[in-house]
Amino acid sequence: HGRNKNLGGPPNPRQLPAYFLKLGFKPITIIRYPVNNSDALFNPQKLNGSPFHLYSSFLVNELILKFRNEATENWNFGVIAPYRSQATLLNKLIESHSDKSKLNIITDTVHGFQGGECDLVFNVFNPSSTRSQYSYFLKKEFIINVAISRARDYLIILLPDEDTEGLSSLDLFHQSHSNSLLSI
Repeated sequence: HGRNKNLGGPPNPRQLPAYFLKLGFKPITIIRYPVNNSDALFNPQKLNGSPFHLYSSFLVNELILKFRNEATENWNFGVIAPYRSQATLLNKLIESHSDKSKLNIITDTVHGFQGGECDLVFNVFNPSSTRSQYSYFLKKEFIINVAISRARDYLIILLPDEDTEGLSSLDLFHQSHSNSLLSI
């Protein structure tokens, strides 16, 4: 975003709450989560043909709850998912918070988020099945570009863990590929 060349806002990102600094959060943080079919919590599921992943949704929700509790100033958050069911699940979890102070949160799909920008963005790249190689949206560079370019200060990318079947065939999400997000 041009920070190093004084083209895109202040030269340094806003200060995260101490709890998140202790966890090792940086301007770009990658969190891996399990995907498998041995437990409904980790198994990608579908609602009306649209994929969602429960564990990644719960994880983001808990991180947002903790951030809201630790924050001392107002933040704008974006929560972006490739699939409508995942975005809807995340939105319902976040809207159920009794305390809505300090964080202004927008939750949407990648397509719905075009043009938006937030202080901190969670990108939840959930696969459409336990066989990630069939996840249509996870193969499209322009969709990934829109998702990762919405963060002003902090980009938190949630990806299936390395043991997820077919992940190695997704060039943008596997560290063995030179153009992978993991090479950021």
